[in-house]
Amino acid sequence: MKVVPLVKLLSSLALGVLFTDCGGSQAPIGAPRAMPQSRAIASHGARGGSWMRPDVSGRNLLYTSSDDIVDVYTYPGGKLVGSLGTFNGAEGLCVDKAGDVFVTSFYDHAVYEYAHGGTKQLAALKSPYSVNACSVDPATQNVAASSYYGAIIFPYNRKRQEYRLAKYYHNANVYFGWYCTYDKAGNLFEDGTTDQNSGFVLTELRNGSPAFDTITVNEDINGPGAMQWKNGDLTVADRGSSSGQPAVIYSFSISGSEGTEVGAARLADSMAYAMFWIQGGKVIGPEAGSTGGIGVWRYPSGGNPSKSIVGAAPYGVVVSLK
Repeated sequence: MKVVPLVKLLSSLALGVLFTDCGGSQAPIGAPRAMPQSRAIASHGARGGSWMRPDVSGRNLLYTSSDDIVDVYTYPGGKLVGSLGTFNGAEGLCVDKAGDVFVTSFYDHAVYEYAHGGTKQLAALKSPYSVNACSVDPATQNVAASSYYGAIIFPYNRKRQEYRLAKYYHNANVYFGWYCTYDKAGNLFEDGTTDQNSGFVLTELRNGSPAFDTITVNEDINGPGAMQWKNGDLTVADRGSSSGQPAVIYSFSISGSEGTEVGAARLADSMAYAMFWIQGGKVIGPEAGSTGGIGVWRYPSGGNPSKSIVGAAPYGVVVSLK
């Protein structure tokens, strides 16, 4: 995910969007006021350029977001087979167990849902605040999105097969929520920074709780990165730095409010972005120093990329299985 400049801070309050009462559901205390945006907002319906090859429905697909464009590749082949078109600040991507893909739009304050291999929008989840990364609860199908000073959760109504109004959960420990992920028990984990530019923090919103708790980890992380559960452990990417330090994906065993490091995958030639996706014995993310902008590394061994895919280095990446 790209570094967010100050002018993007809560670019607007999405007037007219309602959200239901919950713990910390008021507007964040001390939140920055609306600021000028660095570009004009276009309506989602006015943007085009989406296309998809007709033979992708039964194939595993790799989705990447970069420069507001979401492209689709075969996985693991890496052949470009489609695009969802352009978005107004496409940041994070997530996927549910059915293979539906969700795209967060920072400036639209929304999360958009698409079927595996489809170009038709299935749902537009409107948020009261800007949204960054997202995650889908495998048990309830609730969708969560990280945001400033907390997280947005869109509860899913299974009976009516639709999403209800957004709930905002204030996170007193986070200035900027970068990434989030659900575990199998419906607990939401969010990482972020404690101030505008620095200070890593890992937090947990336990299932049914109105407030986040802090989790301490025994590793120094320079910049918060994507999180994902793998073999019962929580993986957290340290996005490295612009000085050329590669990203590292740490694995933590979580017990109560503590995380103990149990592994680390160092990704040589990775870029100083934070979005990675682990699929089986591979990890996919942004790569530097080759003809391809999308790198594939062995996981958990890391090292040099085992494959390079020609395409824009992603801010978001996810694999949708069929």
